Amino acid sequence: MPAISETYSTLLYLKFLQALLVCDDLNSFLEEADELGIDYKSFPLLEMSREIVGAYTTEHSLPHTIEKNVVNFISIHRSVAQEKIGEEKSKRIELCNQVITSVNQSRGKKEYPFYPALINHLYHGIISNIWNHYLHANNPEAMTTLLDSYISLEYYVLYSHAELLSDQEFMAFGCNFLLNGAYLESIEFLLDEIPELENDPVFIRRIRKILTENENLLSEAQGKTVAESESYLEEDDQQYIKDKYLWKLQRKVKKRINRLQKDS
Repeated sequence: MPAISETYSTLLYLKFLQALLVCDDLNSFLEEADELGIDYKSFPLLEMSREIVGAYTTEHSLPHTIEKNVVNFISIHRSVAQEKIGEEKSKRIELCNQVITSVNQSRGKKEYPFYPALINHLYHGIISNIWNHYLHANNPEAMTTLLDSYISLEYYVLYSHAELLSDQEFMAFGCNFLLNGAYLESIEFLLDEIPELENDPVFIRRIRKILTENENLLSEAQGKTVAESESYLEEDDQQYIKDKYLWKLQRKVKKRINRLQKDS
C-alpha cells in the first residue's frame, strides 16, 4: 500500500473495523480488503479491535451479527499468531484472549443500542434525529441495512479519497459515488466527525471532482453535454437526476467545499 500519513492511516483502519463489524459476509469483505492492500492482519489493527470491543462490552453485550464478526476476525488473528515466534507471538495471543474475554464476559448483559447510538452520532439536527429514530423504531430491519451501508461507505470514501489511488484510479472507483445521495451524506458525516479532513487537499479535491461530475451529468440530461466530463449518463440515471433531495445535498456539500477551499 502506498504511504499515507499516520493520522489518515489510523482513521482509515478505524473505519475499516467499523465496516467489518457490520458486514454480512466477513470472508468476502476481507478478500476485497486484501485486494485493496488493507493489512487486516496487522498488530496495530488487532490492538484497535481490542479497544473498540472493550468499549462496547464494558456495560453491554454485542449485537449477534457484530459478535459473530468479532469472534471470526479474532480467530484469523489467532492463526496469524501461531505463525509468529517469540514476543510478537505471545503479545498477539494475549490480545486475542483479551478480546474474546471481553465478549464472553459481556454475554447476558443488556445489548448495546448500536443503531440508536449510531443515529445520534450521525444526525445532529433535532428533526432529522427524531425522524431517523422513528424510522428505526418502526422498521428496524430496513434502517439497520441503511445504517450499515453508511458505515461501509465511509470506509470506501476514506480509502478512495486518499493518495492511495492516483486521480485516474480514483475515477474508476469514484463512479460509484456519482449521483449518489448516500455518498453526499457520508461526506457530511465524515467532515463533521473528523475535522482534520477539512485540511486534507486530496480529500477535498476529490469531493470537488464528484460534485463537478454530478453537475456535468445534470447538464447532459438537459441536453448540454460538457466536453471535459469524464462520466456519462446511464439508462437508469434519470431517477437520480430528478431527485430533489440529492441536489439539495449537492448544493449543501458544494457550499461547504467552496468555503473550505476559499479558506485554505
